[in-house]
Amino acid sequence: MPEQKNQHYVPEFYLKNFSGDNKNLNIYVFKDKKFISGPIKHQCSKSYFYSKNTILETLLSQLESREASAINKLIKEKNWTNLNYEDDYIRVLEFISMMHGRTLTKKKEMEKMVEDFTEKIFKPMFRADPLSKDLSDGDIASIKMKWPYLHLLGIQVCLKGWILLSDLIPVLLINNTEIEFWISDNPIVFYNRAFHHLKGVSMSGYTCYGLQIFCPISPTLCLLFFHLPYYEIRIDNSHKVELSIEDVKEINKLQFFAGFNSIFYKNDNQKSHVEKAHNELGGIPEKPYVSSKFEKFTSDSGEIKDMFHTSDDKIPYQINLKFINPIEIGAGTIGFIRNRELYELFEKIPLK
Repeated sequence: MPEQKNQHYVPEFYLKNFSGDNKNLNIYVFKDKKFISGPIKHQCSKSYFYSKNTILETLLSQLESREASAINKLIKEKNWTNLNYEDDYIRVLEFISMMHGRTLTKKKEMEKMVEDFTEKIFKPMFRADPLSKDLSDGDIASIKMKWPYLHLLGIQVCLKGWILLSDLIPVLLINNTEIEFWISDNPIVFYNRAFHHLKGVSMSGYTCYGLQIFCPISPTLCLLFFHLPYYEIRIDNSHKVELSIEDVKEINKLQFFAGFNSIFYKNDNQKSHVEKAHNELGGIPEKPYVSSKFEKFTSDSGEIKDMFHTSDDKIPYQINLKFINPIEIGAGTIGFIRNRELYELFEKIPLK
């Protein structure tokens, strides 16, 4: 096999944290309700997933090396205060941002956006254009638009996405229960319990008010980042929370909705817990969660125009945790940029 042909979209160092022997993983394929095991080197990877030009794979490996150092230090220390901000904490945020944008799920979401654009914008334009009058409906229906490396644009943005997350409050969730933290093939969950009730919008983007991020880093540790004004939380002075078994179950359920196909867990004794969690949830909606629609908006000139809007949908599950509660901050319009200063900094830094 050519060097760097097998490209991981979930880093091997991270998968090893959920392995019993650093080589293999216990896997639950939830689409088939099937338990299997397999080597880490063949999980969450595809041949030339990013590109046949392996420069990107080399650069990602360099990033993973410094991110792994920070994540593993946090696992060892079990304490935020022992992290150096620039060498460690920023690398943790970088890991979260990069992981959120590089998985198979994210690639499928972007492909669905292109598909929706083709069906709702491109094909109607063909039907309306006199120059296309000789094309049959079958010809137009058969048109497909592909952009094989579209997901690389998302990865570019994620390289500096950590900036937009740096105002969130970090919490270390400690799990000493009999149920481990599990991960999926899309393990970083962007969520928003405070605005989960809103229809037609996920409010789970990088800059959204009320954003929460769940990131399991080992069977006993999970990172939580959240937007402070919208939550009441019980944490100690070192920003730790020891979870109840019910909290662990709730957090694990998010992985079924975030993951594209598989759940990974460390020990064999988790098998019955994984199966029970899936049975309690019932059917998992087809992925990716993407919606596209036309919306009205008012331009700077005051003219009302149509806009084709495509976005990620919210996870169709309302999580309820005992240690953190959403709070209402009054009526009014909520924007989509919670920290204008960070957003302007993000925009100023060029993509390279």
